[in-house]
Amino acid sequence: RSVKLNELLALSGGITESASGTILIFRPGELNCIKQKGENGLSKEADRELSSGSTVSIRIKDLLGGKPEANPEILSGDIVTVADAPPIYVMGAVNNPGQLASRSGIRLSQAISEAGGATKSAREVTIYRRGSGGSAIIQTDLKKVSSGESDDLELKAFDVVDVMQKGDQKRKLLPKVPASTLFASGVFRLPMRVID
Repeated sequence: RSVKLNELLALSGGITESASGTILIFRPGELNCIKQKGENGLSKEADRELSSGSTVSIRIKDLLGGKPEANPEILSGDIVTVADAPPIYVMGAVNNPGQLASRSGIRLSQAISEAGGATKSAREVTIYRRGSGGSAIIQTDLKKVSSGESDDLELKAFDVVDVMQKGDQKRKLLPKVPASTLFASGVFRLPMRVID
């Protein structure tokens, strides 16, 4: 009997909140006898790519939305990867400081909310962002963001959000995030379960 992607994901325990939003399927070329082009549930272009040994990316949103092309048949030898989203760190005057999954479109107010919300003494927010062009420090007022006077900024992977409370001194250096948290976040984790 054939197995579809959604069945395989259910057997492996499902998709967690920390998923990045895409599923990668790698099918080694010439490992399986594919019936005829287009019969395995993929578009002809994606089918051609998979039969030649490359990777196809499927959006989790499309799979959960029930799009048939996002739920292909999984064959023996296929490698299915659901990567964890890289983290965003929220620290300072929030109720539950820690790391969050950086899903696309996550805003500053959402990140603070997911970190348990800001404490009563929270005032300013500093976002430390590392990029290919160097580091950037972005400052904004939390009350202005809440009232709509200031933009609710979109966060990026590996941003460090420091919510300062009244009386805190501004940091002169980027807060240090221990390297061990990168491994704990699953960014460098190997597959944990193989379904035969």
